[in-house]
This record gives sequence, structure tokens and C-alpha cells, in this order.
Amino acid sequence: MSKSVQTVPETEHLPVISASGMRECPLCLIERPVEDFPEIMTCHHRSCSTCLQTYLKIEITESRINISCPECTEKYHPNDIRNILQNQSLMDKYEDFMVRRVLVSDPDVRWCPAPDCG
Repeated sequence: MSKSVQTVPETEHLPVISASGMRECPLCLIERPVEDFPEIMTCHHRSCSTCLQTYLKIEITESRINISCPECTEKYHPNDIRNILQNQSLMDKYEDFMVRRVLVSDPDVRWCPAPDCG
């Protein structure tokens, strides 16, 4: 007996938009204008900009660099993070964490023991 796999069209996952052009955010459960829901390159889930900004600020402040969608495991692209954040100092911190993560994983990199070494 063979098993058949049934796929669900991606449009069935999208939140419902009301006739007034409003959509409910799955995180804060507040109805907001559709324009408040940024498009994400890697994921079909849509949350409002305010919730996503708060989520990203927490993730970056906690030194996380592999930031995924708050509703699934899809990783956010750095360009999406930049567009949502609209905060250069947090973006600089995020990029610094990314560079450090790459350097730590490289066996040929040595950290300078001197204080204040760049």
C-alpha cells in the first residue's frame, strides 16, 4: 500500500484580510492595516511590524544571530531583519554578532589577549 502525500497550497496559510483591508496579527491579536505586515523573503507568515520589531530587538539583545520566524523555523534573511528593524545601532550589533560567530568557528583565527585590541 503506497502513501500519498497531499500538499496544502501556500495561499491557505495566509491570514484572512477583512473587507476593510485589516488583518489580525497572530502575535498580538490586534487587527491592523495590511500595510503594517511586512513581506518576508523566506516565510509566508505575516506578523505586524510592531511585534516583529520587538521580537527582533529581544533576539539581537540576547546575542542570537540565527533568527527564525516567530511562528515557524524558517530563518530570516539579514535584509528582512534590516527592513523590519529600522534601527542602525541594533543592526550593527547583529552584524557584529554574525562576524564573531564566523570567526569563532574558524580554527585558523586567534583572538588577541591584549585588552582593547580591535
